[in-house]
Amino acid sequence: MTTTVLFLPGLYGSTLHCQRTGALRWPALGEILLRRRSLATDAGAGLRAGRVVDRFVVVPGLYAIDVYADALTTLRRRLGTDVEMRELAYDWRSELSSQVAVLDAAVDAEISRGRRVALVAHSLGGLLACYYLRYGNQPIESARETWAGAAKIDSVVLAGVPFGGSALALVDLVAGRRVAGNGRLLDAATYRSFGATWQLLPASESPLIDSHGEVVPLDLFDAHEWQRLALAPSHPDTERHLHCARRLRTLLAQPIVSSPPRRLPMLLARGAGKPTLERVVYHANDRGHHFIDNMPQWRKLNADANERQLFGEGDGVVTLAASAAPAIWNEALAVQDLQVRRGHRRLLHDGAVQEAIAEQLGLAGPASRGLP
Repeated sequence: MTTTVLFLPGLYGSTLHCQRTGALRWPALGEILLRRRSLATDAGAGLRAGRVVDRFVVVPGLYAIDVYADALTTLRRRLGTDVEMRELAYDWRSELSSQVAVLDAAVDAEISRGRRVALVAHSLGGLLACYYLRYGNQPIESARETWAGAAKIDSVVLAGVPFGGSALALVDLVAGRRVAGNGRLLDAATYRSFGATWQLLPASESPLIDSHGEVVPLDLFDAHEWQRLALAPSHPDTERHLHCARRLRTLLAQPIVSSPPRRLPMLLARGAGKPTLERVVYHANDRGHHFIDNMPQWRKLNADANERQLFGEGDGVVTLAASAAPAIWNEALAVQDLQVRRGHRRLLHDGAVQEAIAEQLGLAGPASRGLP
C-alpha cells in the first residue's frame, strides 16, 4: 500500500490570498513595500490560505529566499517513488482547532484512495497535528479525548514544535514585528487578532523579568494580568483568545483517559546549539513600559546583565525545554527524540532528520544514497 505524507508548515508557512480577488497578500513583496494593509483577521477583506510557501520571491526570475522548497525537494528524493508527498496549507493566523477540519478532510481523502497516511509537521503545524491525533476534528471548547486522528495515521514527524510556547510570541503580541521596514503588516494589533499567536505564548512560570533581573510573577493566560501590566489595550477578544490558548495547552498535556488504538511511532526533531529567547525584560518607569529582548539594551539598563537571564539553548525560536513533548506523549506513543544542531527554519533541511524520517517510514535505502 502506497504512503501519502501530508506536510504541515509552521507559522507564516502558507500563502494568504484575498478571498474576493485571489490576489496574493502573503508573502508578497508589493504588500510589504507599499505598507497599505495589515494581515489582521479583523481587517475587513477576508483572506484564505493558498499553498505552502516554497520560496519568497524578491526579484522575479532572479532572486528568491528559500522557505520550504529545498527541504521538501530533498525529502521527496530521499523517500523515493513509493511515497507521495502532499503539502497542506492552512490559515496559520487562526485558532488551531478551527483548522483541524482541513487536515481531517485531507487525511480522509487519502484513505479513500487506499493509501496509508503519515504526517510531517513543522513548528506550529506540529501543535495542529498533535491536537488532531488526540481529539480528531472537534472544536476546542467541547473536545474530549478520542484519539480519532491517531486511528487514521501511520506515523508522525514533528520538527521544532513549541509545546511550551515561545517568548517571541509574547514580544509579537506586545510590540509587533517589522518586515523589511514595514511596521504595519504585522504590528502588535495584527498579532493580537491572530488566535494562533496567543496559543504560542510561553508556558514558563517566569517569562518576564524586571530591570533588576527579578522574576515578574504573572499568569500569562489571565486577561486581568495583561491589563494590570498594560501589556496590551483592553479588547473583548483578549479574554477569548487567552481562554482558547490555555485550553489548548491543557488538552495537549493533560493525563491520558484512554490509550490510543496503538502506539503510533513519532519522531520528534529538536534544534539545539543556538541562543534562544526565553525571558523578556519588562521595564516600567514614569513614561510607561517597554520590552527588552536583546543584550545590548539589557546591558544599558543593568550593568550586571548576563545572557543566561534572557536566553536558553534551542533552535533560535524554540528552546530545547519548550520543544520537549509533554510526558503523556511518551506514554501514549512510541516517541524517538532526535536533537540536531540546526536553527528552527532549517531543521527539515538536516540530513540526519531526513534520514530518520525515511527510516521511520521504512524507506531508508537506495533512494537515500548520495544525499546530504
